Amino acid sequence: MARLYANRTLIGNVALVVFLAFLATLTFGITAPASGEAAPSVTVQDKDGNWQSESATVQTDSAKSQTSLTIRISPLTPSEFQSVWFTLRDGNNLLKTVYAVYTVYTTYQQVYAGVYGYQMVYNWVYAFNNVTLPHGYTLEVYRGGERVKTIALTVEAPPPETSGGGGAPAPATADVSGQVTDQLTKAKPGDTVSVSVTENKPAAVSEAVLDQVAQKGCALELKFTKAGVDSLVFDVQTVKAIAAQDGVAQISAARVAADSAAANFALASGGKVLAAYDISVSVGGKEVHSLAGKARVTLNLTGIDLTGVDPSRLAVLHKKADGTVEELAAVYSAGPPPALTFTTGNLSVFAVVAKAPKVIKLTVGQSAAGIDGKPYTLDAAPYVKAKAGRTLVPVRFISEALGSKVEWKPSARQVVITDGREIVLTVGATDVFVDGRKAAVDCAPEIVAPGRTFVPLRFISETLGAEVSYNHTTKEITIVK
Repeated sequence: MARLYANRTLIGNVALVVFLAFLATLTFGITAPASGEAAPSVTVQDKDGNWQSESATVQTDSAKSQTSLTIRISPLTPSEFQSVWFTLRDGNNLLKTVYAVYTVYTTYQQVYAGVYGYQMVYNWVYAFNNVTLPHGYTLEVYRGGERVKTIALTVEAPPPETSGGGGAPAPATADVSGQVTDQLTKAKPGDTVSVSVTENKPAAVSEAVLDQVAQKGCALELKFTKAGVDSLVFDVQTVKAIAAQDGVAQISAARVAADSAAANFALASGGKVLAAYDISVSVGGKEVHSLAGKARVTLNLTGIDLTGVDPSRLAVLHKKADGTVEELAAVYSAGPPPALTFTTGNLSVFAVVAKAPKVIKLTVGQSAAGIDGKPYTLDAAPYVKAKAGRTLVPVRFISEALGSKVEWKPSARQVVITDGREIVLTVGATDVFVDGRKAAVDCAPEIVAPGRTFVPLRFISETLGAEVSYNHTTKEITIVK
């Protein structure tokens, strides 16, 4: 993810640091307009999460040191993308000009090749010094040398935190230490101590109680039903690590809007973001992102529109604290209630996404191939094994394009493919093993120069859950998963 850094001293000793992070998403099913047509829609997300087209008020963080501004432009053509830039003004003073193509061109080439319509979402983070709040700015958006939008921005401080009789900061926590202690008296080593968080607040567990859970060798489950997190289970290793730190543990789970800035990281997947959840642990005021062990999470999908969504396309994307995004293996349950369960070693923001289908194209006898419209060149072309009447394809290219891992065992001349299941093929042998069960193919895998292993197309694709079609006229193979 490309970023742009700039630091400039302004009148009144105001320093502005601008980071531009590309958080793009695709909008399928529309035809991109040609240049010269109506200006695209440009909106900014305000402090309440609503998209505004004329003016927007955003808030700084609690330290009043920075604020985040999310800008959405839709739709644009590829050529227009390369001619988009932004300016930020403080009155008549031009603070910064940012050209989209210079900061995200590489990402654009990877994400947008072959796509006919899309939107872009940008996130700017501002850092302030000696700025009196609220403060007004002007955002200008240009396309192809033409200013297409001007939006008035107001940056304000967040409302002051309120405190109760004991001076505790808001929001208050729900102390579940007593519930944990009660459950612990009935538990045996290896059991899971389970408590419900009935209030829409972070759960607090004292250091002493956590230590008792750890010493007994129990896992800890919290049920945040109001947040849609039906189960959050920390394994024994994680409980011990949290208990070893000084301070009260605060554990929180909250559902955030699917179109909020917090969920923007999932847009680049090309799928539809259905929901997002922010799950966190802090001990003694210090947030813990990386867990010593694992946490098992079950998300309740009640209230989420799953109309027309193939459950096999549901995925959980996780944005780590370092900004990287990973897809977690998730298991769907139709319920009721419908739910997704996954395991993670890190906590932060999780998004439930209906993934766009993966499309792979190859042509018999040709080295040119494509994945989701992006061109690839194979070093060995697919071919038809005339005697068996089967089409053979490069196993590593197909398997990895479908999200599987491939391992070559030279001594056994075997290919091992893992994707929730294990597939073992042996060069020259028609016997194959799927999760340890023996099966047979009518055309054995072969090694083709320059040392690539080729396997029967339909067997490997359909075993990995993909659909295959073949155009006899063009000899084009299409694999969709």
